[in-house]
Amino acid sequence: MSSSHGSNSSSSTHSGSDCLTGNAREAIVYSTNIGSGEKATGSVSGSTSCATVHEIAKVTWAERLFFLLFTAVERRNRRYSLVGDHEFFNLSEFPWVEEVAKATADIQKELDTVLARREQLPNFQDISPDQRMLTTDSGWKTFFFYGYGVRAPMNCSLCPKTEAVLQRIPGMTTAYFSILAPGKELPPHRGPYNGVLRFHLGLIIPKPIEQCAIRVGQSVRHWSEGQPLVFDDSYNHQAWNHSNQWRVVLFVDFKRPLPTVSAAINNVMLWIIRRTPFITVATRNLRAWEKTFYVYDGALDASSCTTVRNSP
Repeated sequence: MSSSHGSNSSSSTHSGSDCLTGNAREAIVYSTNIGSGEKATGSVSGSTSCATVHEIAKVTWAERLFFLLFTAVERRNRRYSLVGDHEFFNLSEFPWVEEVAKATADIQKELDTVLARREQLPNFQDISPDQRMLTTDSGWKTFFFYGYGVRAPMNCSLCPKTEAVLQRIPGMTTAYFSILAPGKELPPHRGPYNGVLRFHLGLIIPKPIEQCAIRVGQSVRHWSEGQPLVFDDSYNHQAWNHSNQWRVVLFVDFKRPLPTVSAAINNVMLWIIRRTPFITVATRNLRAWEKTFYVYDGALDASSCTTVRNSP
């Protein structure tokens, strides 16, 4: 696993002023920062865009109060984090990482089963419409196991060993196979909430590995098969696959380690987020997709699927 600083790096964005993407969220950011003179930045394309007066007018006081609470909790999370506040974390901080990495071969076998119908896998924006800020083509596909604690039962049943591994991750909230097409780039952005940290396990990584990378803040890392990464996605980050093959990682969000009181507050915030349209719409879309994907009994029986992983 290597790291480097290069032309793909950009300044780290780690403030409440870009904690959410989308016009409505941008309006909330702008309206709550008027007093400080800050402007909302849409960090999706790397360019700055301010919310319009019309967008601000659509924001209710309840939404503004929620956002003030949201940013206060994020500050608390950074302040009291038991593993510090970093772009990438030392893996020794998370004892479970090594155990998960040891299961790479089992996870890869179940991934092969899923990839046998790769073209039928959903594009991320088809599950979560908010992702249209990042991708609008078929270059980022997903296979969800959990989304903010909501289980995808059929997908989990198809990959029982993978689900068993996920259950070993303390505070796991979201998990899926993240599948990037050849040549796909994800623009600079940040995650919706810093109460979770992100874990990646390389499953299919084209070689040479330098063709695929993720930048978090000022740091760049390259994935390797069977090698984990843990990072804070509330930093401005982006990812790319400059190879001519598919790249797949196991993508997991887990609760940031916090002391008791802060952890309780974090749990409340995650409970609230789980009930927002950001999650409920995605859950409905995933349920609908599962019904079509599993329409034929035994269609994804592992014993009958051919391997479609990248050639060496």
